[in-house]
Amino acid sequence: MKESELPKPWKYKNNWIIWPETILDILTISDCNDTVNGICLSGKSIKECIDECKDSCGAGYHIEFENGSTLCAPLRTTVNPLLNQIHRLKKKDVYPELKHATISTFINTDHFPFPPEEANVVFFRDVVDIIDVVNKMSITTNIRENDYIYLKKDNKNNLQFRETTQTLGQISQYIPLQYGVPVQISIPGTSLLISNSDKNILTWNASPIVFSTENTTFNLRSLDPKKNKDKITYGDVFYITYGSENSIVVINTKFSRLEIVKDSLDQIDINKQFLYKFTLESNMMGYYCDGRECKKIPIKDMEKNGHIGRYKNVTVGRDPNCWGVCKYLELGTNSYSLLSDKPPVNKTSKHLIFYKILFMFSLLSMIVFILSIIIKRFFF
Repeated sequence: MKESELPKPWKYKNNWIIWPETILDILTISDCNDTVNGICLSGKSIKECIDECKDSCGAGYHIEFENGSTLCAPLRTTVNPLLNQIHRLKKKDVYPELKHATISTFINTDHFPFPPEEANVVFFRDVVDIIDVVNKMSITTNIRENDYIYLKKDNKNNLQFRETTQTLGQISQYIPLQYGVPVQISIPGTSLLISNSDKNILTWNASPIVFSTENTTFNLRSLDPKKNKDKITYGDVFYITYGSENSIVVINTKFSRLEIVKDSLDQIDINKQFLYKFTLESNMMGYYCDGRECKKIPIKDMEKNGHIGRYKNVTVGRDPNCWGVCKYLELGTNSYSLLSDKPPVNKTSKHLIFYKILFMFSLLSMIVFILSIIIKRFFF
């Protein structure tokens, strides 16, 4: 098993999966204040802890400390309904201070299907290309601050969508983009954001990313009104607005640069000078089970069907170790019916059992030896 690969889980009451020695990434947003009761519970077994996870709770964790005391945290996951907790699963080693504690994380698969079929969903901080649908031009990033934003054919570059409120921090990487949700567009590893200038010509502007401004805030909108607030997927065709819905980000075909026009889509269609339809291409990697081995594939090369990505007729995911499922899923399926409904016996428990047996055997041998001496002395 790779160091970062999740251990084999077990199941409980059909719709719960429990990962031993596993915790949630960025635990600061999932502490005792974030539980269904506003406090952590003590004195609960792992199964009793899971039974406390109801209604607004779709996941949680259970910790047993060296002295035998326990902490139970059934989390209010409805606070961030788009945040699939499965993406946050990490081996407990990410928190060295928990080295000597026994930790299990549990997730309700009615809330968060496992394994997640979201390889084709666009997440905040994915590295992407924004491409013009008509001429297949993409945004150039070989630029300096205050440069206009141009597009070129056969041009591959890296861009990221960032949240406009920084309260979520690094957790945003696990949250999908939605139509109609404000975003910022940045170049990874820089402070450069797409920004509107006084002339309604878009430029690259250096900005402290901990703050968003009106000039750097945009919305991706579906051409299908029924998809408002839907998750955005790679291959979708959309348009981009700035401020009001009638301020449309367009490509000025005369200069091949991004500008803003205040008009309806119908009128922009009539005016052949502007283009407004965009799509996204992923520069991220996906991961799939090739038999019992986890392998990678570029997201752009997999078969796409809505949120789902597949390759060689198996599900593609986002975890570099395939969540460890290649070791136990039924081959070619997402079925984990072979999982045990009993928690595994940890190594410490196995060692304790071994030493107890060894001690009892030694004690018995000593008693037999002493009895044999007594019998010899008194009867022979």
